[in-house]
Amino acid sequence: MAANSSDIEIIAEVPSRKRPIEILSDSDGCISDSDAGFEICEGPRPSQRAKTTAKAESNATPVPQPNSRAKSPIKLTKIEALPASENIGAVGLRDLIGAPDLTTMWQFNFSIDIPFVMEHVHPRALPTLKAHFVTGEKAGNNSKEALVLQSMLCAYPKNILVHAVLLQKRYASHHTKMMVLGFGPGPAQIQIVIHTANLTSFDWDNMTQGVWMSPRLTRLRPDQTNTSQFFSDFCEYLYNYGSITTGLVQMLKCYDFAPIRAVLIASAPCSARRGNKDYAKYGLHRLHAEVAKLALLGSTTDHIVANVSAISSLGPTNDYLTHQVFRALNGSTANREPDVIPKIIFPTVQDVMDSLNGFDSGIAIHYRQSQFYMKAQARYLKNYLHSWAAERAGRARAAPHIKTYLRVDSTWSHIKWFLLTSANLSKQAWGIESKAGVFEVQSFELGVLLHPGLFSENDDAACVDLVPVWKNDDPETQERRNSGPAPARTDTTGGATATSPVRIPIRMAYDLPPVPYVAGRDRAWDSGVSYEQEDWRGGTWQV
Repeated sequence: MAANSSDIEIIAEVPSRKRPIEILSDSDGCISDSDAGFEICEGPRPSQRAKTTAKAESNATPVPQPNSRAKSPIKLTKIEALPASENIGAVGLRDLIGAPDLTTMWQFNFSIDIPFVMEHVHPRALPTLKAHFVTGEKAGNNSKEALVLQSMLCAYPKNILVHAVLLQKRYASHHTKMMVLGFGPGPAQIQIVIHTANLTSFDWDNMTQGVWMSPRLTRLRPDQTNTSQFFSDFCEYLYNYGSITTGLVQMLKCYDFAPIRAVLIASAPCSARRGNKDYAKYGLHRLHAEVAKLALLGSTTDHIVANVSAISSLGPTNDYLTHQVFRALNGSTANREPDVIPKIIFPTVQDVMDSLNGFDSGIAIHYRQSQFYMKAQARYLKNYLHSWAAERAGRARAAPHIKTYLRVDSTWSHIKWFLLTSANLSKQAWGIESKAGVFEVQSFELGVLLHPGLFSENDDAACVDLVPVWKNDDPETQERRNSGPAPARTDTTGGATATSPVRIPIRMAYDLPPVPYVAGRDRAWDSGVSYEQEDWRGGTWQV
């Protein structure tokens, strides 16, 4: 740990697999931690825990009733250069952190511009706001990243801390994009936000981004405890930051996570052999385990779509892509080939040139297919690539930095599951299993998985539809625009059943079905190549 002034604390923390020591209290279960900005709560005493489960569940977010107007749990970010009609239901950074009752803020991210973030905090909240910024630091980098953030703090109060978690692997990154926000004294409520944007004006102005927000979570009653799997998984993920998040984890125990209807899909640096309890905790194996629970194997007419803003080295053959990535997305067993071959959305050169930022959008989109070690990969990957087509979504010219993975039925009308995540298509983000059966993940990533069963009172997925929507959250508007009712659901034997009475809209950033690359015309964007042709703003791209 290094402290260069009394104003900030810079921590280069090696992730520890050990749990933080429990903070105990002999009084009311809460003790003050002014540095963390929270009252830290150990939760109900053991004698209270057995009788709290039913009461905790009774506080869950009400499931939308038939014909009710549910809101999408997925939001797009506002695009500054587009009119209000294209930003209906979208959120900006000020919508997330601009409330006057914001008292505490934890920001986890890859790239952070502290002045930009603080500009969006309400003036009444700024003087007393306790803020934490967490980013990554490469081993041997002499706290360079943290020192850059330190230099931004001189204009702000002394209650802002910068933390850097140490990354041990050369190509690892702290790519998670997440907020924990506290509102009111105490704070009285907290909210978790998982999204895809760096904390920079470039990412929040004119790039397509996605946001998931939890409801505002209230404090547990004395007779309650958390039985939420999301709560357990979230704390487990935060343990990877060691002492940086000790106070934060303790604080989370004070709040009721039952209203959250999502599955946490995280990645964190780890290495586990097949059969180890941590083998399916993170990355592809975690996603595979959750998708497999949905029992979708055999639905060969479904579609799987992955949209990413970066593709790294996946190997000279498609073995990793097919037998690890595609198998996880299908929930396939080890001895079974994937039923559905995913379609991968990645911008073409023309998509980037036509975007609102022109060639500048390419700064945030990465696929170095021109590198000699990537040429074999480029040959097999081109068969899966689809362009950025988002006219219906109102994001055709807002280049994508969003990352989503989804499974949808043959009619493109019913979503089986949907994942919003920071994870691009890379071994570092998702992990790779060696021939010896050792699964290794290098980077920090975070996402949320949604499926119909999460929104049903009795976990009956057949009672709920996740419906793709564009430009607003109203499925009926989409149907009128398409001049027809939603298709009836079809079971696996081909028989039709009634249209689901409860419909949860999922806000889409791109059009369905995706548009495949046109051979001989479309090329995947490659930031390592110069482009002499001018974009719509008259700019070129020189390497």
